[in-house]
Amino acid sequence: MNNIETQKRSGFTLSIDPHTKSVVSVTDHSKKFSVGVGQLVRASGKRGASKGTTGTVTCIHLPFSGQRTTNILDVKFEGAQTSKPLKFEDLLF
Repeated sequence: MNNIETQKRSGFTLSIDPHTKSVVSVTDHSKKFSVGVGQLVRASGKRGASKGTTGTVTCIHLPFSGQRTTNILDVKFEGAQTSKPLKFEDLLF
């Protein structure tokens, strides 16, 4: 069984699989939302897709201090060919 590691970075809490070193979920404490890889989400209509369009989180990028930290979620929306890098504000919860 995998023991998930947690670490805090740039205002986020990341859950990391120690075997693959990939982020499996992220919590944004300022917005009080969490999202995980494989989770279904809906677009807010700001970026990526029309409001309410359903998509799947395909990847969560590591946020780094001193660099752009907001576009950490890759989401593939229905009907789209590729995933888009988004921030929490681009999704409806």
